[in-house]
Amino acid sequence: MMILDSFRDFIRGLDKKEFKLYTIIYVGICVLFVCGIIVRHIYLVQDAKEKIQQLNNARKQVQEILTKFKGVEQQRAQVDALLKKDKNFYIQKFFQSSAQKLNIFKHATDKIAKQKLENGYTEENLSINLTQITTKQLCELLQDIENEPRVYIKFVDITKMNTTKKINVSMSIATLIPQSD
Repeated sequence: MMILDSFRDFIRGLDKKEFKLYTIIYVGICVLFVCGIIVRHIYLVQDAKEKIQQLNNARKQVQEILTKFKGVEQQRAQVDALLKKDKNFYIQKFFQSSAQKLNIFKHATDKIAKQKLENGYTEENLSINLTQITTKQLCELLQDIENEPRVYIKFVDITKMNTTKKINVSMSIATLIPQSD
């Protein structure tokens, strides 16, 4: 209470000019203090918005990764089911039967290779060279390969013969086998 009385006495002892000066200083300090609080609040809100945006972007990336992972897991389950369904599948026998059916067996040479993959499977790769076949025969062979779910085409290189309407084809087809085999 004593401090309040001394403050009241100090104000009563001021003349008009001094009172205005102290009032302006007091109001100025209050305005600066309020402006400082507002500016700090604005910076904090902007910082929070940036962090929320970064968090949302990270959340979207995680969601995309999880969606891709789920798709990969579904594909892996499909591949595993396909591999379990026919354990005695041989890519070379498949190609030879397709080539005989299409009457291109005498124009074909093939070479098989195996490669262990990081995903727990072994890839069986069949390199094929076909000489002097027609485009129709190639299309039918590619259709047979596409119709077999266990086989996929890795690459095809087609060379046109200069003298005839036939083509030479180098291609590679592959299948997956479980690594434990």
